[in-house]
Amino acid sequence: MSQVSALIKSVPDEARLLMDRFWPGPLTLVMESLPSVASAARAGGNTVGVRMPRHPVALALIDEAGPLAAPSANLSGRPSPTTPEHVKNDLDGRISAILDAGPTGMGIESTVLDMTQKPFRILRPGGISLEELEEVLPGMVETAEAKGPADRYPHYQTRARVILLSEPADVASALHEYKKQGKKVGLVAHSYEEYRHIEKESDLVYWLPPSAEEAGKRLYAVLRDADQRGLDILFFEPYPEEGKGSALMYRLKKSSQRLEE
Repeated sequence: MSQVSALIKSVPDEARLLMDRFWPGPLTLVMESLPSVASAARAGGNTVGVRMPRHPVALALIDEAGPLAAPSANLSGRPSPTTPEHVKNDLDGRISAILDAGPTGMGIESTVLDMTQKPFRILRPGGISLEELEEVLPGMVETAEAKGPADRYPHYQTRARVILLSEPADVASALHEYKKQGKKVGLVAHSYEEYRHIEKESDLVYWLPPSAEEAGKRLYAVLRDADQRGLDILFFEPYPEEGKGSALMYRLKKSSQRLEE
C-alpha cells in the first residue's frame, strides 16, 4: 500500500477506505496517475489501475521488484489462466519463465472500479461485489459499461460457441439440432434435477456448484477444457445476476458475444 503514492497523483479518501477494507484482495482502483508511470501501463492515457494481490508469492515478488505492470498471462481474448499449465499452453515459447505458485484461489479476476468521477463506476465486476463496495461507500458506486482501451478487444473467447440458456427446455431441442449437424455439444449446469435428463445425450457435461462464487473458481478451467476436448457448442445455465453472480455472468456474456454478433 505504501507504493501507491509513487504511482497516483492524488489518492481520494474513499479509495483509502476501500484499500483498508479490501486490500490485499481482488479490487483494482483506477485513479489519475503520475506522469512517471510508463505510458504502456496507462494505455497512453492519464489513469492507471492499481491492486494489491493477496497471494504471498505475488507479494514477495512485489517486495523485491517494486510495483509491477501485470497483464493477464494469456493470449489476448482467451480465457484467463488459473493454473501454470494454462499459462504454458498459451505462452510457451513467448516468455522466459513461469513462477509456479499453484492454481489461483479466486478463479475470476478483480473488480475494476473507476474512481476518477462520482459516482464511482464498476468497469468490470469481479471478486468484490457491488453490494460489498456499497457497505463501505453507500450510494457512491454504480455499474457501468466499460469504455476503456481493453474493450476494443474480445474477452474470454473459446473455440466452442458459448450459448446461454434461458429455460431447461431450450437445451433439449437445440442439442438435437446441433447433433444432427455433426457438432460436438457440451453442457455446463448447476441445477442437476432440471438438466440431468439430457446428460447422456451431451458429449460432455460439467456440473458446477450452485454457489456462483464457487463456480467462478472453475469457470476458466471449464472453458479451456471444453476447447481441449474439441467441443463445438457449449450450453451454459446462467446464474442470478446478483452478488458474485454478476461477475460470473459478465464473463459468460462476453464469452458468448463475439460469435453471436
